[in-house]
Amino acid sequence: MARCIAARLCIAVPWPGIRLCICPGEFVISSSQRWQRVTMLCSHTGLKQSGRKMVPRSWMDELESLQLMTTTEEILEHSKVETKADALAMAVGRLGQVVSNNKEQGSKVIHDNRLHTMLMFLSSKLENVGHSNLVGLQWSIWQLWRGQPPGEGGPPKVFVKSLHAVLSNQLKKLTYKNLSFLAEALSLEQGHSGRQGQHSEEFEIEDDLMSKTLRMLELRWVEADNGVRVALLMARAGPLSPLLMERLEEKALELIESMPLWALRTMCISLANQKRSPQALIRAIAYYLAQERSTMCPKFVIDIVNAFVQLRFFNYLVLKRLANSMVISGPQLNSWQVSEASLCFSQLKFYSPALYRTFAQHLTEHVETMEVTYLAELIMAFARVNFLPANDDDVFPKVFKRLEAEFDHLKLSTQLMVVWCLCILGLPQPNLLVQVLSPSFYLKMVDEYDAEVLLNSDGTPMPLHEFEAPHLVDNSGLRPLPVGARRVAFLAYDFTHFLLQSHDLHGLSALKQRQLRRAGFLVVPV
Repeated sequence: MARCIAARLCIAVPWPGIRLCICPGEFVISSSQRWQRVTMLCSHTGLKQSGRKMVPRSWMDELESLQLMTTTEEILEHSKVETKADALAMAVGRLGQVVSNNKEQGSKVIHDNRLHTMLMFLSSKLENVGHSNLVGLQWSIWQLWRGQPPGEGGPPKVFVKSLHAVLSNQLKKLTYKNLSFLAEALSLEQGHSGRQGQHSEEFEIEDDLMSKTLRMLELRWVEADNGVRVALLMARAGPLSPLLMERLEEKALELIESMPLWALRTMCISLANQKRSPQALIRAIAYYLAQERSTMCPKFVIDIVNAFVQLRFFNYLVLKRLANSMVISGPQLNSWQVSEASLCFSQLKFYSPALYRTFAQHLTEHVETMEVTYLAELIMAFARVNFLPANDDDVFPKVFKRLEAEFDHLKLSTQLMVVWCLCILGLPQPNLLVQVLSPSFYLKMVDEYDAEVLLNSDGTPMPLHEFEAPHLVDNSGLRPLPVGARRVAFLAYDFTHFLLQSHDLHGLSALKQRQLRRAGFLVVPV
């Protein structure tokens, strides 16, 4: 007996005018009985009558023909005469694909009677639809109706109810891949439905199906063998089940070596959004990002660094690698990307001369055209790392002119931060200071000192409230300081007050120390 595996074969048999088209599968030919015994181990193989001849037609032929159709009209016309449940399910799936690429067609097709007829016909035939096509139907329903306002219209309720019931009965037979697809589709559907405070039988059935699907994913998590699917599940189903998220994190750590860059980004964002900090997984992501040799696009870098900010993850090597990609992309950066990247890197207290020179170059070239909000954010980023561009005498007069003209367009908190950061950079602007130096603004701007002690000339502490304190707005003391008395400020520092992997204070801490000394304090770092 000869055994063969083929992608697709056409076999001649001794019956006139007939050929058998075999789709992916296995066929066995008995050499002893020649053509009289052919055992097919392949499903969905069929024959279609066309005139006098019998023309072969398989599910692969159907799929290939559907893939060649690029408009909803072609698919709907093609499916008018179709009576096989699987073929109709594939047609609905193809409609979802076409609509996802062309939303204009989606608004028309969902009101087409032919689509509703297909769905109503399928509602009683779903038991005959394959598992992959059942899950594909759930995806397609979301794709087709996602452009509609929540609560307005939708697929036939009879079809949706039947689909959810069949899926619920077939859950144990679905592969882990199909289960993950189903969970993603259901999570997207629930997010789009906008059913706050609404209760109905359809919603209860859908919620029950979602709960069962998540439970199956939790129990069978060891079957996950695709890193990309794990990353997508973490983003879409993870927020709905902390237990599943915990197990997906373990599986992601196992499969991370095979994941593409975009999957690492998806995991970072999902961890940040869910406020989860599995250190082993985050360090693994950072390691593979640091090893990446290709240049990462600015949007990718910004998403990663922003996630690190939310996760409070400081790693000098990976930040240096990400910064190098931003430097290479420097000439192509737009003002939003420069503003966002500078803020994120500065919040992580990371300083790279080449990176900030790139930001300064963009400021020089676009200072007169970039939005004032982006301009303010760039100044705040420079102040956080104590960076002053080499050409500050040329560019900052233009910056001050923009700020004075459009200062009122900034949010109140941004106004305060801009004035503060200009002081950090040693560039205070009187016109801007006048606008914020009122007692109410001042009390919001300035932090309390960590600890203040007043000592006489012998080093003996004295009561603070009895003596003048000209550095405070609320100065209740009346007695002048005795000769030889000194004010001592104790400043408590930890690693958050310094630049990453450096002994240099970041901008705000440096300004506080400088102002205290100018006010006559003896500063004691602790």
